[in-house]
Amino acid sequence: MLSYPLWASAALLALATLWVVGLVALWRRQTRSRDVVTVGTADRIMAIFWLPLYAATLCWLCLLMIREAMGWRRPGSGKK
Repeated sequence: MLSYPLWASAALLALATLWVVGLVALWRRQTRSRDVVTVGTADRIMAIFWLPLYAATLCWLCLLMIREAMGWRRPGSGKK
């Protein structure tokens, strides 16, 4: 069984709570605005997956910045 530090569990719980709160808020706004605009499947999917997509993009960008700061590059991608 994996044991995670308490801060990691708290961070996951906070992230999950933020995701659920954001999902509910976006869903309610979309439902209220149905008489003004059409709410499609793509809007509902974005309401569900906005936080995981944002978190993945943020992690990817942070890793790119760290790699650049440390001078890591892929083999063969250096200047000739």
